[in-house]
Amino acid sequence: MAKNRAHTPEGATIMPQAVNSIQKKVEPNDIGIKICNSNDYQVVARKILSKPLYEYLASGTDDEQTLSENESAFKSWYLRPRVMRPVRSISTATQLFGQRLSMPIFVSPAGVHALCDEAEGECASARACGRVGTLFGLSQHATRSIEEVAEATRAEGTNLWYQSYILNDRDMTLRLVRRAADAVIPSQVFSSPLILSDSVIARPMRGTDGTRYLHPTDWSTTTRK
Repeated sequence: MAKNRAHTPEGATIMPQAVNSIQKKVEPNDIGIKICNSNDYQVVARKILSKPLYEYLASGTDDEQTLSENESAFKSWYLRPRVMRPVRSISTATQLFGQRLSMPIFVSPAGVHALCDEAEGECASARACGRVGTLFGLSQHATRSIEEVAEATRAEGTNLWYQSYILNDRDMTLRLVRRAADAVIPSQVFSSPLILSDSVIARPMRGTDGTRYLHPTDWSTTTRK
């Protein structure tokens, strides 16, 4: 089985610690679960993913205060029933900063997609967004390079954004921004610095059973391209 890869900011590969991903292709119907809402996907994930990988995906850092507040924030929004109206031409399409999306949902930047898809990593996620007509945010800590993801999604015409951290090494930051522009990624999202030089600050995460652990990737072996 191919080992997972993760890219440093400049594209060099590093090896994550062993975290088993999906063992085989499983459809929700295969395990007797009908997807009715977004929470059902988490129920399915718990059944088909290894425990370390599920805990990494489902949990937040430290005491999970931000995770809790994000979940609570959605409860302040309600769907307004609109009865006795024509429904023949309903559309969920919208625009975000000039980019047309099929629905007001997109995939925000998150690193290490190869933990879930060893063969394709972020390329698979980005292509899926292209097929359904929404946007994909490419993390600076992706397991595939900027150029690989851009090339893999040209056929689908995926709307791509690139997440760029403001590094202490400003020259490296500029090189990454230029690489994304050269790959014809039209938008970039700048994140506040969580990186010192080329090393990620590993923050403890709490699993659903209270177990505390670190990010599953060992960034200590980071080397530049």
